[in-house]
Amino acid sequence: MTLKAAYSTGGGNALLADYSAKADFLSVEFKSLASGGGNKITGYAWDFGDGNTSTDASPSHLFAGAGDFTVSLSVTDELGNKNTTERLHTIIGGNAAPTAAFSFTTDGLTVTLTGESSDPDGTIASYSWDFGD
Repeated sequence: MTLKAAYSTGGGNALLADYSAKADFLSVEFKSLASGGGNKITGYAWDFGDGNTSTDASPSHLFAGAGDFTVSLSVTDELGNKNTTERLHTIIGGNAAPTAAFSFTTDGLTVTLTGESSDPDGTIASYSWDFGD
């Protein structure tokens, strides 16, 4: 992981843009660790390096695929000072678990089941039904 950081000061206080990231395959939870150096942070600008952005303090982001992405966080304090940090993240694809789902209709003693399962990063290869009888 590569780290680049820039610092600016306002009123003698250091403004620091920093964050942590926790990845689960293509999904990443970002958490701002920014410090206003005594001033209130009033703005967050995330660039995930894949064309997507966020203004949340601690956003979640789902990358479309594996690869290297330069993620940046810019923060602004109440005095208008700005600070930016960026890091190179290697996003590893993986095999995310599928979601099992179905719907049903009944007609007398006949039950019709419709599979509605999905796989966020692939195709469901097989189904196994247990009717409890």
